[in-house]
Amino acid sequence: MKNAIVLTALLLCLSGCKKTSSTDSGDAGEPGGSDRDTSSQTDADADGDTDVDGDTDVDGDTDADTDSAVDSEIGTESASATDTDSDSDTVTYKFMEIEWIALLAGTFEMGSENGNASELPVHTVTVPAFEMMKTEVMVAQFAACVTEGACTNGEPSKWGTNPQADECNLGHPDRGDHPMNCVSSLGAREFCAWAEARLPSEAEWEYAVRSGGEAREYPWGDEAPSCDYTVYSDQGDGGCGAGSTWPVCSKPLGNTEQGLCNMAGNVSEWVEDEWHDDYTGAPADGSAWISRGESDPVDGHSWNVLRGASWDNPYSAELRASARTAIYAQVAYDSTGFRCARTVAP
Repeated sequence: MKNAIVLTALLLCLSGCKKTSSTDSGDAGEPGGSDRDTSSQTDADADGDTDVDGDTDVDGDTDADTDSAVDSEIGTESASATDTDSDSDTVTYKFMEIEWIALLAGTFEMGSENGNASELPVHTVTVPAFEMMKTEVMVAQFAACVTEGACTNGEPSKWGTNPQADECNLGHPDRGDHPMNCVSSLGAREFCAWAEARLPSEAEWEYAVRSGGEAREYPWGDEAPSCDYTVYSDQGDGGCGAGSTWPVCSKPLGNTEQGLCNMAGNVSEWVEDEWHDDYTGAPADGSAWISRGESDPVDGHSWNVLRGASWDNPYSAELRASARTAIYAQVAYDSTGFRCARTVAP
């Protein structure tokens, strides 16, 4: 009798173990299988229900996988975009990447008494927080915009002295990391719009070149310009001996405190503002100073502002943070380029 009871118990145990094994086998190989196995076993032990909780787990795992795939896709698109808390933020746009440098809001004295009349009067400007490209727009970046058909104004100038073909970087396959030159203000605006940005205002540009509005003569400080700091025509030797631009960020000693490269030299840079002979009546809120209406197009008869001097400029005074130049919006010299800025959401 005792042996019969033991045998009966053993048979019941074997029957229960076989049922649990069958439930595990049904979940094997599906997404998130290990989670569902644990839940299924628990249900079998508690109330013999191996289906309801298991199905719930399947739905949960499928949702998680879908969310993960969406997150991964967003991470490669322009919507991955903005980390305004970071000092530097690299964002992928279409076929290329842009590294953005954050500049905090601040107030500074714009202009200088050490330059010419166009830099006067020195006036107080309050600049909201914004971000600026770390580098001048590179040839490879502009070429991506051309490939998509969004940039159409990368042609040499038909005004004044036309640049020689060998000085336009877009035509050199080995200059992908050089600044885009031979580009008009119109072409610069096209690129910045494609990159979901804009040209900086003149006030933003000067605030940035002064490392957030500091009283300094050059991006790197007050030391006199040299080829240690910048790419310019040193003693008539264009491009510090290269006879052309240099790859962006080749002179890190000349960076601003925030890490902006080539804010003086390499190429002069377009800003959004129209040219005014001096700062009388200039805005004090950091916005671009333009007289045309928002719906009025920029055309070749508009005088725009250039900042920063260039690789073929022998005048160290024009490398100063406050120096400014007037030029037609559709002119595209081999010495002109640009970088973009974007507004930081409050």
